[in-house]
Amino acid sequence: MALTRMKALGANRRFLSLLSAETVSMLGDSLFDLAISWVIYAHTHSFLLSALALVAEYLAPTFASLVGGIVVNTLNERNTLVIVNLLGFISVSAVASVVISGDGLPIYVYYALIFVISGLASILQTARFSILPQIVLGEELTTSLGFLSSFKNAASVAGNAAAGFLLALVGIGGVLATDALTFTLAASVIFIGIRHWVRPAPVSTDNASRLTFLATLRSGLAVVFQRPAIRTFVGIGIMVNMGMFTTALWPGLVESRLHGTATDLGWIMVAGVVGSIAGGLIVGSLEGRFGVGYVASAGLLVYGAATGFIAIVPWLTLVTALSFVSRVGLQIVSSSSTALFQASVPTEHRATVGGFLNAMGLIGLPVSLTIAGYLSNRFGPGDLFVASGLWFAVMAAIVFRTRSLRQRVADMAHLA
Repeated sequence: MALTRMKALGANRRFLSLLSAETVSMLGDSLFDLAISWVIYAHTHSFLLSALALVAEYLAPTFASLVGGIVVNTLNERNTLVIVNLLGFISVSAVASVVISGDGLPIYVYYALIFVISGLASILQTARFSILPQIVLGEELTTSLGFLSSFKNAASVAGNAAAGFLLALVGIGGVLATDALTFTLAASVIFIGIRHWVRPAPVSTDNASRLTFLATLRSGLAVVFQRPAIRTFVGIGIMVNMGMFTTALWPGLVESRLHGTATDLGWIMVAGVVGSIAGGLIVGSLEGRFGVGYVASAGLLVYGAATGFIAIVPWLTLVTALSFVSRVGLQIVSSSSTALFQASVPTEHRATVGGFLNAMGLIGLPVSLTIAGYLSNRFGPGDLFVASGLWFAVMAAIVFRTRSLRQRVADMAHLA
């Protein structure tokens, strides 16, 4: 059955185009994220300032996600993917050209670039959320998500493995220039591979029936609150994302506690990405057998346990292995919950609801990142990793006991 679904996806030209664009984008994103985070910590040696970079990264989607659905409904999914990727190219290229010319940049410019790129990425995510169920059959949706994640994460392996080396070889300017090229390539693949795109349920363009921002958002909210499973996951998503503050602590943990380099951090991130690939490959069969709730609960528990152990392990090799394990769990949670959203939300509301869910999921993270950065400056990053692990264990228990999540994605498809 799994082989049949993979063959069907391999024959789907539009899916392959989306897959190729996502893979290229992830390569650039991986280079950008690791290089920027390491440069900021190396220049400031402050967990708080490193955390503020992540605050900028997550604040932008909080706002951009709310308008992402409007942008997608206006431009359609295909045009959104092309235009926003080109805007990303322009933004990164502008900063890269200044850095390469030899002019130094203050740290707030990097914060601003992170904010812009993250906002554009959020709109791209909304477009992908909306387009995927329209080009992949419902029976193959979970498999396609796992397949997509695995290829994207394979590119992330390459990006993270190369980031430290490239940073030492060509500096931050060269890394940014490489990232800019990936935006152009992703836009080209979508432009060529997905032609003559017409939404199955287009929004009317008559003046009398044109949806305003508030009307579109209101209709999307109505869908969210009518579906118990989606409503529950919105709340849980907010709480889960609040526990993801350890992302900002990795550069400092590697340098100050494990005495590693940017290359060591890159390999730890590679191990995490490989874990995501493994999680993406197995999530479809697990969800089909046990249902979203049980699978997501197990993934949260695995992530929490591995994150907690990272705090007490003094060896880079073992920390790298735990990074792999933690990301297996996180990918299982991500793919299964995303498939539930996409299968149960009607086509005409997917873009709006997707943007709303992205914004709500990130709403508490900037606060938790700022607090974590401040506390890490005072007590070190280890205690914060333990706190994150315990937080995810609690979330696993809540998801496990939530009855509305005890169903398979295939059983929800008829609602859309």
